[in-house]
Amino acid sequence: MENGLEQLITHIWMSALEKMMKKDTSSLRPSLGDLIDLYVPQVRNISILEAKPTLAKIIYENAYNSSFQNTFNIMKKLGMPADYFWKYEYWPRERAFETLRKVINRVFSTMMNRHKEGELDLVSIEMEPIRFTINFKDCAECADIKTNAKICFYHTATFAGILGSLLNRDMAAYETSCHAHEEEICTFIIGKRDDPEIQKEVESYLNNTKIEVNLDNRLIRCLQGEQNRTMGNLVDIRYFNLIYLTSVLTDPAISCQQNLNTGTEYGKKIAPLLCSFYKENTIDVLKKYYNHLHHLEVNSIENTDKEINVRIQDCADTSFSYRQETACFLIGELQGLLSYFTSKVIRYNKSILDGNNLLINYSLDT
Repeated sequence: MENGLEQLITHIWMSALEKMMKKDTSSLRPSLGDLIDLYVPQVRNISILEAKPTLAKIIYENAYNSSFQNTFNIMKKLGMPADYFWKYEYWPRERAFETLRKVINRVFSTMMNRHKEGELDLVSIEMEPIRFTINFKDCAECADIKTNAKICFYHTATFAGILGSLLNRDMAAYETSCHAHEEEICTFIIGKRDDPEIQKEVESYLNNTKIEVNLDNRLIRCLQGEQNRTMGNLVDIRYFNLIYLTSVLTDPAISCQQNLNTGTEYGKKIAPLLCSFYKENTIDVLKKYYNHLHHLEVNSIENTDKEINVRIQDCADTSFSYRQETACFLIGELQGLLSYFTSKVIRYNKSILDGNNLLINYSLDT
């Protein structure tokens, strides 16, 4: 029962595998390449969660399901028997730990490392009850973020899905430490989903999602080029697309409208800050901002009395496919920025992908 977005997520997972195996070394974007400032996926994720805290559960479930299925696909592609770990609890504990750790590090940690997503390490196993502890250093989801909650919902569920698929068990996970709490490493505990203790911890984790983040300060540090991880400030656009798509997967049409609105408010909010940083108050600020983040290149902005046409290329949001759902936050962000710079009410009309160019049309309310 795969819809188009599920197929797109599967395609991105397989693209990550191909890149890890060095079977596909070509860049997805001719000019900007495959890396983007990690602030871009962070601001999407956090802005959407701030607007709708209950989305944490949706991101969690979608990330779990996609990682579970795609772990199976990856191991099949690599030629590993699907049932290899299914009776792992009968193995000596040391063998179970070392074998699982070796597979996870060689495949999934390597993929995430190449994406500059973080450094994954399985650090302990308990057999009864089943418990796995995973450390994730340099986590792209929360690096340089300071907030009141542990916020790595995507990675929490992804790690549970990977282990669940390898073991053919329904697993669940929660986060015990997080960079967002100024802790050195993000740590995750994974166990069986029907384990009462795991259920209690996961429920508490997913319900404590009233996130408060000063994104203004985070953006300024980003624009100033402050280094906030040993891996650096860039992350692969595969990760960017995966974390964003998990948030719109359940109800694409409704999510698209909500994210367009959220993006619009975000664009209006950051416009004065960008003008202050770049020390100018013209529409050219947009070009500098998006290029600064390795997000996209603004080719042209045509402004008439009735409409604005924006032509961009190397857009990270459309690097794999273009559906409106994949770019609705960006479309809204541009709408908010353009509203500020033109001092007019801007309304999104339509967008099309023409080769490597995304063309976006807005109308002006007169």
